[in-house]
Amino acid sequence: MISRRWASLKIRLMALNMPARWIDPAMPPPFPPLRPPLVLDTVGMSEAELLTLLVQLAATELATIALVAADDRHTAVLTSLCSSIIMSIADSTADIHWRRVVRLSRWQPQRDLSAPMATIGLPPLPTIAVPDTLRILAACTAPTWQAVALQCSMHRTTLYRRKLDLCRAVGIPLPLSALPNAFRAAILSALVGTTR
Repeated sequence: MISRRWASLKIRLMALNMPARWIDPAMPPPFPPLRPPLVLDTVGMSEAELLTLLVQLAATELATIALVAADDRHTAVLTSLCSSIIMSIADSTADIHWRRVVRLSRWQPQRDLSAPMATIGLPPLPTIAVPDTLRILAACTAPTWQAVALQCSMHRTTLYRRKLDLCRAVGIPLPLSALPNAFRAAILSALVGTTR
């Protein structure tokens, strides 16, 4: 379990007789060897920290269940962009659901991003099937688009095509002069407002 709230969640997991190993989100990559499913507790994480963790999880291809605050649609939408996240569960969900989901998700493969993500206790989340969306949004902390392309290890024209596809997918015009941070904010606000 990747969490900042290990002390409070440990009590819940012990009551369910579910053994768990704690990983601090601030731990540098790569993750130690883990067995599926991994539980990612997103409560209390910043957007930048969450995006970095989601990019790392997508690279591991490890089936992961995201634990999201029930009223935090922004975080729920971010988790839906990661192919390793097979399900998002509201933090307020009854513990019996946790146990069932964890047990059944051990053999779940990575999720196809064109299919909607399963949720428990959360409203439906948008489906975005644009390749590298998560990497691009995580790299948008860079000051220029050239730096974003370097962080994503892609050519600038490929990055431009991905930006166009992403804008079409969320239904907004491409902001030609927008800096990476403004672009990320526009995409995320459009995603949070959609339910497809």
